[in-house]
Amino acid sequence: MQLIVPHMGDTARSTLASFSRGAVLSGHEGGIWCRFDAQSLILVHPERHGLLPFGLACPGGALPGRAETGTPVENDRGRGLLRCGGMVFDYGRAPAPRPVPPRVSPSRLAGRTEDAALRLARAYPVSFAAPWLRHWTALRDGAAPPPPFGSLWEQALWNAATTLLRTFLRAEEAGNAETPLPPMIGLGPGLTPLSDDILCSWMHTAHILAADPEGGNAARFARIAARSVPALCAGRTTPQSAACLRSAAAGEYFGMLGDLLAELDGAGAFPGAAAGRVMEIGHTSGSGFVLGMLLAVELLRIPAKGENPR
Repeated sequence: MQLIVPHMGDTARSTLASFSRGAVLSGHEGGIWCRFDAQSLILVHPERHGLLPFGLACPGGALPGRAETGTPVENDRGRGLLRCGGMVFDYGRAPAPRPVPPRVSPSRLAGRTEDAALRLARAYPVSFAAPWLRHWTALRDGAAPPPPFGSLWEQALWNAATTLLRTFLRAEEAGNAETPLPPMIGLGPGLTPLSDDILCSWMHTAHILAADPEGGNAARFARIAARSVPALCAGRTTPQSAACLRSAAAGEYFGMLGDLLAELDGAGAFPGAAAGRVMEIGHTSGSGFVLGMLLAVELLRIPAKGENPR
C-alpha cells in the first residue's frame, strides 16, 4: 500500500496527537474534511493550495483517492499513520514547515485596492467576485447594493461589509475601541459560505497588516475579530467553515493568502500567479478570499485614532 507523506500544519499536528478515530465530514476533489469532535477538524488537500494550519498538504496537483461522507478515519498515533478511504498518510514523517508571513507596506497597499479590483474583474469576469469588484467604489463608500445584487443573501452581505467599514470610521471619530462585528457569517452559497470566506481572508490579511506600525485599523479589526468570531460561529455556519474562521481569527497563517497579499504589494503584474491559485479554490471560496483581502486593505484608508488621513 502506498504511503503518502504530506506536509502538515501545526494545528493538524496537535489534533492528530489527541484523537484516534474520526469520520469524513465531506469529501471532494479539493480536499477531504475529517472530523474528530465538534471543533477538531483537519483538511487533507492537494499541495497546490499551499499549507494550511489545519491541513495535510499532499504532493501533486490532486489527491490520490476519494472518501465519502461518513467514511471512518483511523489514526495510529504511535506510528503516525492516518487511514482514510483506502489512503494512508504517513504524517509521522511529514515535514512541518512554518511559513513566514510576508512583510508588506500598508502605506503602499492603501492606494491599490480600486485598481486591483478593476484588474481582477477583467481577469475573472464570470467569478462570484466579479460584481463586487466592478462596484468596488460603491462598496467602499457605503452605497446601497447595486442592481446585480438581487438575492436577499447578496444584499445582506453587501450591507454587512459596508456597515463594518462605516462602523470603524465612526468608532475612530468617537474614540470607541469596542467596535461590534455585524452579522455576516453563514451567508451565501458554498460548503464554506461566501460570507465566511470573505471574513476569513479579511481577518487573515488584517493580522498580517497588524504586524506593521502602519497597520492602524487593520490591527484593531484583527483584535476585535479574534475576540468575537469564534463565539459567532456557533450554529451559524458549517463545521468546515467554522474551522477556517477560528483559525484565521487566531492569526494562524494561510500560505496561499499571504502570497496573494504579497503579490498585490509587489512591483510585478497583478493579478498574477498567486491570484490565479486562489481564484481556482472551490466554487466560491477563491472569490471570497480575494474580496476579504481587499476589504482588509480598505481599513488602511480609514485613519486610526490620532492619525491624519492619508
